[in-house]
Amino acid sequence: MSKRTWMVIGAVVLALAAGFVIGQTVLGDDDDDERVVRISTDSTDSPAGTPAETSLSVDDSGETITDEEIKAISRAASDAVGGGEVTDIERSDDPGEAFEVEVVKDGQEIDVALDADLNRVPNQRFSD
Repeated sequence: MSKRTWMVIGAVVLALAAGFVIGQTVLGDDDDDERVVRISTDSTDSPAGTPAETSLSVDDSGETITDEEIKAISRAASDAVGGGEVTDIERSDDPGEAFEVEVVKDGQEIDVALDADLNRVPNQRFSD
């Protein structure tokens, strides 16, 4: 191969690499999709005097959502879409949002964003 051919190949490889880097920078990496949610529920057959406890925590922040908070968040999200079953709750890192909640209603999954006061936040990413 000639020197010119190698230069063209090098320029193409460099352009592809630059395009990849620019694409990653512009599009970014949405951590919301990679967040792992861990739910732990103690058995209702817990030893006498020990209340059963449910907690949900998000690995990347380590913050725990108590059973009472889960119930309140679930109720608010379900009410926001007129009923349904909550299947997932995550803390949100998006501005103005405290929680991202998935609700299944009539076989359709609806994503609901809630603020810290558990009011629905309009969000174009979520459609119902």
